[in-house]
Amino acid sequence: MTIACGGFVGAGHPEALTAALERRFTRHGHPQHLTLVYAAGQGDGQHRGLNHLAHSGLLRRVIGGHWGLCPQLGRMAMAGEIEAYNFPQGVICHLFRDIAAGRPGCITQTGLGTFIDPANGGGRLNERTETELVERVRLRGQTWLLYHSFPIHVGLIRATVADPLGNLLMDEEAVIGDVLPIAQAAHNHGGPVIAQVKRLRPTPAPPQQVRVPGRLVTHVVLAEEHEHWQTFGEPFNPQFCTAAETETAMDTVAPHAEDADVVRRHHCSADVRRIIAARACDELQPGWIVNLGIGLPEGIADAAAERGLLSSVTLTVESGPIGGIPAGGLSFGAAVHLQGII
Repeated sequence: MTIACGGFVGAGHPEALTAALERRFTRHGHPQHLTLVYAAGQGDGQHRGLNHLAHSGLLRRVIGGHWGLCPQLGRMAMAGEIEAYNFPQGVICHLFRDIAAGRPGCITQTGLGTFIDPANGGGRLNERTETELVERVRLRGQTWLLYHSFPIHVGLIRATVADPLGNLLMDEEAVIGDVLPIAQAAHNHGGPVIAQVKRLRPTPAPPQQVRVPGRLVTHVVLAEEHEHWQTFGEPFNPQFCTAAETETAMDTVAPHAEDADVVRRHHCSADVRRIIAARACDELQPGWIVNLGIGLPEGIADAAAERGLLSSVTLTVESGPIGGIPAGGLSFGAAVHLQGII
């Protein structure tokens, strides 16, 4: 059985569901030998997120994008306790859509010439992992990679609110992510789609606000507050789901406090991080759209805010926020006073 789980670090991750799955396995010894597929690194570097599932016998195979915040899963992979694949995060996002659509896989040149290329190991992380899930193909005179589709039997997703019809709204979520394609993929293979929510509303939702239609959702789980943090860094920050009142107001928003966990993770001092971020910020030009990745690039957002550049430069994050000040640490993936989320 293959389960797909949504989320980005802690944003949008169904913590109540993965924690419940862990409790069920430790108490009753089942389910067993699951295949887990996920795109972003749903974890806090310790025990939350997909780290809940790092138990011998619970998982047989893991197909993941970012493994860095799931060290418990990484330990199992390196010890050869599970079959393990590391595919590009964005490819897995597209693969969810391809699986939902019934296509044979995701065709892309992303990964060619890297360790994900079947000529260099096919993204397999240990000797136990034998099955090839990506192959080289020739199309129109060019070489491409075909990442194979596979059935998704269960979808685990999260939203803020469910209405009486099971329609899901995400008005207090910091990211939207893969909730819809995961739900479509599991539904189209006849499997359950389990949605964790923060609240139930008594009346049908405005249709324009629905992110996942109730026809795709089989179960709704009302989560406790401690298992529905907006990110793994903060229980709830209203700035992660609201815009600035004016365009120029962005230049007066205070930058984030330095996250001690991030400093430790990157083995350099806060001062060194700020120097690196400031130097990178020197390269920004008015009108640019800038994408910031996890780690040291997170500091560029604060440097740009301190210099008053946010009204002339648009910062983005791979998780979907457009504009604002991208957050760092365990809130990476969110943004303060963003313009939109895609």
